[in-house]
Amino acid sequence: ANVLARKDKAEFSVAFRTRLDAMQPLLTGALPQRRPDWVDAQGMTQLYQIYQKNPQRGWPFWILWSIYLCDLIVSN
Repeated sequence: ANVLARKDKAEFSVAFRTRLDAMQPLLTGALPQRRPDWVDAQGMTQLYQIYQKNPQRGWPFWILWSIYLCDLIVSN
């Protein structure tokens, strides 16, 4: 199939979803403790719960993943 002829949008979140599913302790515990000036622990827990209730919903997934990546970049 020709990529230029595609009529739909490529979807890549499935490649990250398994990893994010295993990251609850990091995203709701360790990361908020390490970055209290960035995120609130209670807010991260609520956001993760929203993600868990409907993993197909895009915005919670990408916010969680973006916060993780920002932490990763700053840590290195």
